Amino acid sequence: MKKGMIWIVGILAVLCFAGYIIVNNWTDTGHGKLNYKVAIILKLMELTADDSLKDLDGLSAAESRKQLQQTVEKFSDDPVQLPKIMNQKIPGPAGEIPIRIYIPVEGKVLPVTIFYHGGGWVQGNLDSHDNVVRYMAARSGSIFVSVDYRLAPENPFPSAVEDAYAALKWVAGNAKTFSGDPSKIAVMGDSAGGNLSAVVSMMARDKNGPKISRQILVYPATNLKTLDTDSYTFFGEGFMLTLKKIEWFRAHYLPNKSDWSNPMASP
Repeated sequence: MKKGMIWIVGILAVLCFAGYIIVNNWTDTGHGKLNYKVAIILKLMELTADDSLKDLDGLSAAESRKQLQQTVEKFSDDPVQLPKIMNQKIPGPAGEIPIRIYIPVEGKVLPVTIFYHGGGWVQGNLDSHDNVVRYMAARSGSIFVSVDYRLAPENPFPSAVEDAYAALKWVAGNAKTFSGDPSKIAVMGDSAGGNLSAVVSMMARDKNGPKISRQILVYPATNLKTLDTDSYTFFGEGFMLTLKKIEWFRAHYLPNKSDWSNPMASP
């Protein structure tokens, strides 16, 4: 019995070591190491030929949005519960802008974080990032206001920028109505949303607009003028968000090449 247990423990140790060697090999990019969790997810997506790895060439904007929706549904967990969530519409430069307000604690004045979702200015909406925003509101203790800005190519640059800034002004003027502190407004976004967060901060500065307490830029797209960088050269394929996808998004959001270097597009 004792000898059998030793064999089992030995085999498990060998398997664990072999697994470590394999995963460690997956983390090596040739230009640095990936987090091992990211490496495992990328490998699994590669082996299962997940649709989210496919390039967008040949897809319409509507088809790409459907693809994102399917991916979100596939990987979504049970929604984080919050005391209060409100859907409403606010005035915008080209009509009403849908927003969703997430309140993690009732009866208390809280900081406000305005969230602009990612998706290459083409994809995404209030639902695509709903559980992420719920989680951040619950963990941070900040009220979150998620903004459903207009998408390209139906509404190319600067439509998203205009809506993003309109949302900032509305929150600054109305924060007290949902127990938000207008002196503690942050802007936050991932990817395209990070771009919009940086841009509206610049606009607020230049227009003497609402005071922004901080920017939270999550892998923001800040330079659309050129995609000829080491990052795109080394990591343009095999890491989910490919160079081809970035080019596809840019073509939809910025159809006029002259806008690529505009500070409101490339902050």
